[in-house]
Amino acid sequence: MAFGTTATTLRALVPGSLIDARATGAVRGIYHAETGVLNVLAPGTPHAERAREVGRIYPTLADAPAWARDLDRRTRPASKQDLLALIKGAGPAEGEADAPHVDDAPVAHEEPQGFCLYWTDAAEPELVCVGPGGRYAVERYDLHRDVFSRNTGILETDLMAAKRVAVLGCGSVGSLVVLELARAGVGNFLLVDADIFEYHNICRHQCGVEDVGRYKVDAVRDRILAINPCAHVETARTTAEQVAKDVFDRWIVPGETLLMGCADGRAADAYGNSIAVLYQVPYLSIGFWERAFAGEIFYWLPGRREPCYRCALGAGEDGISQRVEANHHIYSDQADLAAVNFEPGISIDINFVTIIGIKLALDILNEGNPRFTQRLLPHLTQYTLVCNTNDPAVGGEIAEIFSYPLQVTTSIMVGFRDGCPPCTYERGA
Repeated sequence: MAFGTTATTLRALVPGSLIDARATGAVRGIYHAETGVLNVLAPGTPHAERAREVGRIYPTLADAPAWARDLDRRTRPASKQDLLALIKGAGPAEGEADAPHVDDAPVAHEEPQGFCLYWTDAAEPELVCVGPGGRYAVERYDLHRDVFSRNTGILETDLMAAKRVAVLGCGSVGSLVVLELARAGVGNFLLVDADIFEYHNICRHQCGVEDVGRYKVDAVRDRILAINPCAHVETARTTAEQVAKDVFDRWIVPGETLLMGCADGRAADAYGNSIAVLYQVPYLSIGFWERAFAGEIFYWLPGRREPCYRCALGAGEDGISQRVEANHHIYSDQADLAAVNFEPGISIDINFVTIIGIKLALDILNEGNPRFTQRLLPHLTQYTLVCNTNDPAVGGEIAEIFSYPLQVTTSIMVGFRDGCPPCTYERGA
């Protein structure tokens, strides 16, 4: 329930691409009557295709329907000539009719049929909009200039638009990763996940009730496009292991691409890193321990002769602390897996760890950019543990390895393992 009202200015937000092209024809968009804002969507985007037709752009007001001409006449701001005429007690100055639609008989007022936009007949034509309520102030928007304007000075919009991120897993971790990277201006995404979005996913995922029953990759794609309609998003309704090589061949561009492991468990993480080694692009993985009392972040960068994920953490069969893969990216050291609570914890704990991983992702994507200040990459080792709580009541005895809640490690080192195929390939490359 809303209490009270606030005076609003009628506004029509119009894509700069339509204004630059002096476009005419049907337009699609969304009208928010409670705020008086008409949001005209850029043509060619999925959102514009799904939005309803809200009106048309006419070459001149004379081409517009009668209701629009009448509404424009009744709501047009008075000109200087009109004001002078009123002061003198005369009608409009000769040759300065108060509206193009002038008849001897009074005009019957018609209700607006949607919105009418038209170009003024002037040396430098302007776009005018009339609709329910009268005349709307036309405001131009340009996606990269306006959507990412508050990143200015921190992230370079053009550089980020060329970046490519392949996310292997679009659950609670992957969905947050891609939406934050979209907000940072990343322009290209490959989403890989075979799962369908269910009601029990809602409390930890970035999607909501309206997405239940859809493939996660499709729901997340639409959330990306709601942030940046210009983004290029490709989806694969399968697991990382089942993605055809020609997809990676076509999609991965060295120097522009980051692979991110956000899928189910160590085997998928190890596989993702092996793909990164093959294509010589960076890899970053984000995973969680039981109940998300802690999480782990691992990165691999090409050309540095660093151990890969399989070397450092194993692929489910073993690891640096003999943790056993359980389910949905949760790792436990308990021998009796039946006694382990495999729920990955609440959203806020998952998000805290994931946000640190996203900060690393931005550092990696901007590595070598002299105008970008690295936040975490120079300070964190390949393998980082992030603690939400060190209380054994949540994480068991292993939680006591942390000195305090919210601890982020900076000194854990990982090494090579003899006979590791990805690292053998990397060192021989």
